[in-house]
Amino acid sequence: MTRMAIIGAGYMARARGKALLATGRVEIVGVAARHAETARTFAEEIGCPASFDDYRRLAEVQPEAVLLEVPHAVQQPIMRWAMEQNYSVLLGGLLAESLAELVEAARQ
Repeated sequence: MTRMAIIGAGYMARARGKALLATGRVEIVGVAARHAETARTFAEEIGCPASFDDYRRLAEVQPEAVLLEVPHAVQQPIMRWAMEQNYSVLLGGLLAESLAELVEAARQ
C-alpha cells in the first residue's frame, strides 16, 4: 500500500483521490490546500486523518508519494519541494506550461 498525500482540494483532486482509493493500493495520509477548512472537509470526505493549509506540513505524515492538483501558476515550486523530499510525484495536469519550465523541471 502506497502512502500518498494530496496537494489541492478542488474537483479534480477529489475525483482522482477517490479513484486512487478505489484501487485498494493507496492510503491517503494527508491533504493540503490553501485554506484549512477546504483541506479539512476534503480529508473528512475520504477518511484521511490529516489536513493542512501549508503543503510543506505534509512531511509530518511521511507520504511516499503526492498527487499534485493545483493551478499551473503555483505548481512548479510545489513540485520542486516534493521532489526534494524524494516523494514520487503524480501530476494531475501538465508537467510545465512552457519549454523553459520543462527544462528547469528536468534539471531537478
